[in-house]
Amino acid sequence: MLFVINFIIIFRCKLIYVCNVKIVITFIQITSD
Repeated sequence: MLFVINFIIIFRCKLIYVCNVKIVITFIQITSD
């Protein structure tokens, strides 16, 4: 049970991290134009 909870937390953190990276990349592209 604890393993599943840890997996979900890590998975959510990775999703959030990926989303943040995409936002930063698009922001850099917008400001560089």
